[in-house]
Parts: sequence; structure tokens; C-alpha cells
Amino acid sequence: MFYLFQKNKLVLIILFFSYLLFLPPTSDDNERSRLALTYSIVDTHTFNIDKYEKLTIDKAYKDGHYYTDKAPGISLLAVPVYAVLRIFNFPPAPKPAYRYIFAVLFSAIPTIILVFYIYKFLLSITIEEKTAKLILIAYSLATIAFPFSLVFYPYQIVSLYLFISFFLIFNKNNYFYSGLLCGLAIISDYTVIPVFLYFTVYIYCTNKKSIGKYLTGIIPSLLILGIYNKLCFGNPFLIGYNYESVSQFRSEMSKGLFGITTFNFNNFFKITISSYRGLFFYSPWLIFVFLGVKTFYSTYKKEFFLFSTIIIYFFILCASYWNINGGEIIGPRILLPMLPFLVVFAGFAKKTRGLYLLILLSFIIIFSVVSSDIHLPEGEYNPLINYTMHMILKGDFLRAPSIIILYLLFLFFGVKKYLE
Repeated sequence: MFYLFQKNKLVLIILFFSYLLFLPPTSDDNERSRLALTYSIVDTHTFNIDKYEKLTIDKAYKDGHYYTDKAPGISLLAVPVYAVLRIFNFPPAPKPAYRYIFAVLFSAIPTIILVFYIYKFLLSITIEEKTAKLILIAYSLATIAFPFSLVFYPYQIVSLYLFISFFLIFNKNNYFYSGLLCGLAIISDYTVIPVFLYFTVYIYCTNKKSIGKYLTGIIPSLLILGIYNKLCFGNPFLIGYNYESVSQFRSEMSKGLFGITTFNFNNFFKITISSYRGLFFYSPWLIFVFLGVKTFYSTYKKEFFLFSTIIIYFFILCASYWNINGGEIIGPRILLPMLPFLVVFAGFAKKTRGLYLLILLSFIIIFSVVSSDIHLPEGEYNPLINYTMHMILKGDFLRAPSIIILYLLFLFFGVKKYLE
């Protein structure tokens, strides 16, 4: 893996600089809820977030105390970092600097590592190198992975966990570590639990003798989650979503399975091609994944069915959930863990001028949001035109226009040289 980093150090610099330059100045309730748990563990030595509960509406309430309603994984990861900073007399939270540090460490850097694993996997299945490089660039800068690499959300590190977990299974390297990574994904985002089951079936079909090692690997994470839930909610099988403090959230989350009810075609339209939060609207180059279906299926049937199952599951999940966009932020974030598996399909599509043009268009769309404000209003049906473009026309950029122009020149020549 180090060899790949050395070989592709130019794109590593491009991505790190891109993510570092456009870290947003503001946070939202989802992010602050996760931060609150990290702060509380270090500063108050407790899992409740009573000291920071006013920072967020995303919280649970149980027996007179407030807790984050989120899966605790990414918050726990940040604890050692925050603890070291406090030891060295950094000021107590909340401070924007901590959010920036955590976003870089647990979202931006995982995305950079992830794209190299996608690249490595594409090469291992005989996709030509130039195509693999193109997919690497397109995923990291021309999909919603870009804005979510700038915030302290768990989705990019969960995507990394899952893809490496699959990669280890595919190469029959280490099934225990594959299970360990899958477990870390689960305690960071509960929606990925079915993916663990899909991987189990895949192992059974490819090397069933190793299922025991894989299942053993997931145990440590499940124990951590069980202990955390027991200490917070009195039962290892109860989670924060069982105790939502906001009445609207409590009402919606009580329907079906934590707000997941029946498949909604209108929601499906909104998360796929609509101007509201459509994945293909914001990244039109992703239509090329459909052009790679036939070749992927004919050459790697088992992997094709695994990837397709993961992709279909997340689309159904998101279309069945009460809050498809998950707050005022670009894109349907619930879909992020399946995105690395989806872009692999595009590697099998024929490279045409149309693909390059759509990747460029996708980057322009995503960058227009990243360079202004990734927190899009929920009530605006066409936020790209009525919010983002409005901000751009006013000159309301995250960075000075001169810096943005210099960045775009750097990006153009850097990507051009990388793809040569």
C-alpha cells in the first residue's frame, strides 16, 4: 500500500489540500451531537452530554440525563486525540479547532485512504490504470464524498471500514481483521448491520471455512457497543434512538424500525435524480455505472451480486426512511457507505469523452456547494439554483475568490499531469 501512495503522491497532495482548504466554518446538530460525546468523556468523565446538551437537538434523554442519540464509534475514536490536546493545555471545548482536527483525522484522511483501496481493487481486477485513476479522482472530488470528507460525520470512515473489509475477504488475506473492521463500521453507523450479513454470505460462497474467523473479529466491537448501551440506557440492546428528546424525532423514530417504514417512490425520486438531494443529479457521471453492469457481471459474478445487494439495500433503506436527507446538508448521506461499491461499476464502462465531460460537470456542481455552503436548507426543493447559485452570484464564497482561482488552476494542472 505504501508503494501506491508513493506512486500516486501527486493525487494524495491534491486531495489533502482540497479537503483542508474547504473545511466549513459552521457545524450542524448531527456533528455537534457526536462532538459532545467526545468532549464529555474527556472533560466530565461520563457518557452523558449534560454539559453540552444545548449544542444540539440530536440527543437522547434517559433518567434525567442527555446522551447523543448517535452510534458512538466515531466519537470514541476522537477521545484519545482530544485527551492529548487537553493534556497539553489546549482550551476546553467547544472550540472550532477541535471540529477541524477531527474532520481531517476521521473523515478527510479516511477518504484519501479509501480511494487508494478502490484504486488498488480496480487494478486487481484488471481495470487499466488510467481508468482506475479517473475513478479515484471522480469519487473523491465529483461525488458527495467530497463534502462529507470535510465534516465530523462517520460515513467516510465507515465506507473505509467496509471497503477494506471486503478487500480482505476478496484477497482471502485476513478474515479476522475483516470482521473487526465490519464491527467498527457497525458501532459507527447502525445502518450497515445488513452489510455484515451480506459479507457473511459472500464468505460462505467463496471460502466458508473462514466464517468463524470473520465472526470472531466482530465480537470486540459488539462488546464495546453493548457495554456503552448498558451504561447509558440500562440495556445493551437499547440505543439512543429509543429515547429521542425532541418530540418530533421521537414520534417519527417510533414508526416502523427507528423511522424506517415502507418504500416510498417519491423519496426514491428525491434521492436519485431530483434537484433536491438526487445522487445522480449532483454527480451525473454516475450514470456510467449502468454501462459497466454487463461486463462486471460477466467477469466477477459473485462480487457483482454482493455489490448490487449492498447498493440496492441502501437505496431501499434511504427511500424508506422518514428523513431522507438527514438534515441541512448536501446529498442523501445514508447512501454514502455504498458509494465506493457503486463507483467500481463505472470502472467497467467504456471511457468516452462523455464520461470526462460528466465528471467535469459533476465536479462543478459539487465544488459550487463545497466552496459556498454544504449545509443546504431542507425546505428548498432546488437548493443548487435557489441557494447555492444565489450565494455564488453574491460573491459569498467560503474562501476569497483569488484563492479559489489559484486552487482551481492547481487542481487543473495537477489532475492533468496525474492522468497523463
